[in-house]
Amino acid sequence: MRKYNILGNIKLYLNTFRYLKPEQVYYRILNNFKRKTGILRKKHISTTSVFTDKEISKIIDIRTLQERPIKYSESDKVLENKFSFLNKEVYFNDEIDWVPEKTGKLWTFNLNYFDYLPELGRKYQETKKQVFYKKFEELVKDWIGTNKIVRGEPWHPYPTSRRIVNWILSYYLFKDKIDKEKNFKNIFLKSLYFQTSYLNKNPEYDVMANHLLTNAKSLLFGGLFFGNTDWANKGRKILKEQIYEQILSDGGHFERSPMYHCEILFDVLDCINIVNYNSKFNEFLKSTAGRMLSFLEGILLPDGNIPLFSDSSSNGIPEGEQIFAYAKSLSVEWESNKSRILKYPESGYYIMKDENEFMIIDGGKIGADYQPGHGHCDLFSYEYLIDNEKIIVDSGNYGYETGEIRDYCRSTGAHNTVMIDGNEQSEIWASFRVARRAVPKQVKLIESGKIKTFMGFYSPAEIPGVIHKRWIHRVGNDFWIILDKIENKYSKKSKHEIENFIHLHPDIKIKCSNDKIFLNTKSNKQLTIIPFNTKYSLIDGYYCPEFGKKIKNEVINFNKKEKLPFFLGYLIIPEKIKKGNVKLSGNGKISLDIHLDGTNYTLKFNG
Repeated sequence: MRKYNILGNIKLYLNTFRYLKPEQVYYRILNNFKRKTGILRKKHISTTSVFTDKEISKIIDIRTLQERPIKYSESDKVLENKFSFLNKEVYFNDEIDWVPEKTGKLWTFNLNYFDYLPELGRKYQETKKQVFYKKFEELVKDWIGTNKIVRGEPWHPYPTSRRIVNWILSYYLFKDKIDKEKNFKNIFLKSLYFQTSYLNKNPEYDVMANHLLTNAKSLLFGGLFFGNTDWANKGRKILKEQIYEQILSDGGHFERSPMYHCEILFDVLDCINIVNYNSKFNEFLKSTAGRMLSFLEGILLPDGNIPLFSDSSSNGIPEGEQIFAYAKSLSVEWESNKSRILKYPESGYYIMKDENEFMIIDGGKIGADYQPGHGHCDLFSYEYLIDNEKIIVDSGNYGYETGEIRDYCRSTGAHNTVMIDGNEQSEIWASFRVARRAVPKQVKLIESGKIKTFMGFYSPAEIPGVIHKRWIHRVGNDFWIILDKIENKYSKKSKHEIENFIHLHPDIKIKCSNDKIFLNTKSNKQLTIIPFNTKYSLIDGYYCPEFGKKIKNEVINFNKKEKLPFFLGYLIIPEKIKKGNVKLSGNGKISLDIHLDGTNYTLKFNG
């Protein structure tokens, strides 16, 4: 990230904070005050009170606990105190270190989510082996005994929210054993009650977005479990408010991250699972889930994975098939769209596909205005597959720890789009911050005859007056044209350095000639890329399909310093071309003359 002087830093902070909601600022100040003064540092276990069965509600009804997807699938290792998150496994000897060193904050969060408990419960239900219950009891006791004081990552409201739900689900899976262990049951329920009470007083109004919605889900769970109408009503109220706020009319989540869309959809399905089946609130949740499921089905890649835009990672969330199966078990219905083109204008995702080829384009905002923390500089980037094989990929998300790889994954250069003068599309900084933002305009996807066209433009946040326009054309079932125009509305003579990137999947093998790039897939499919109006080189990049996984890949870099306006681009042809070239002519209105193995195409565009 760029280094700023004092004045630059002031502008950076101002351009970041001006997007925040007033309540976010208020709660950030309040929470910092609480942490510094130690107000939150209370002991959470009382030895005087005793919980009884009467204090657990009889109305909670988890109908499809067995069908609910599990996010953690290594319970056998948990029996040995081995925990694996984000592609990093840690072994603990006798006692768990709930805030381990050198694992990072997100790993610590995962440890304190307790996503592994429901899987232990599932294994217990299937086998009735006592070892699964003993480990459940041991882990809960250890956490309670170690975290008596409210402080640090274990008591952050987000992992607390996830833990509350997992403990409640585990209670039902181990209920026959817990009911016989009176002392443990008392400790377990008192801690669970205290955690929910703590969350009730500390929802994340400072962060909002997906965190606040997950807080609300947990208050609903805790309120229904304990028969506490205040908690349940508060959870229900926040859920309704945040669903109206966060779920867009096209069904996507407003942070524009496919991974967080799945997380929130999973939360909504969990809420459907426990609220009164015939209630209006249940119908509201099912309607919401239906729209979200339609969106998810539309954007899923042909191989069943989510696209990796905007901090998405393919580990840590249930697979698409599991989510759809869970929804069906809850009688949630959704509409499927089998069209060759799919448009989600509010979310900003546009899809062109046929039987063999699939392209999804990101034409949306960097994220929610007041919470763009998961946004990347990926405007007008895309992912491209042939027959379920990834060809051109998003660089993905390695993790959230501040540093070089975090900066890389969020950068313009990590995406299949254009960079101008080395500047980022949006002014990203730290791990989750964004100051000035690029705003997409006039984005649309149209079909005319045999040609499907995506188009739009934006101005990079740090280069006043410069505009990047992109067209992506699908010509019949023959080839793709990616055409970019860079212009400067203030100066017609200024020179700018233009870079255009194509990130290839690590399995792709490359052979280069002077004017063509030949690609071979793992299954020996052949493609050709023909650039026009620019030269190219190969540079190293990183492909991070999962948290904690970093794979070197090759990146095609088209680079030229030129006066504006300037056109550049390339063809993607899903077969090997023996003879082919592209000639660009014109200025304001341009013409592409394309010759491929004896077939001629002429396409004219208004620049």
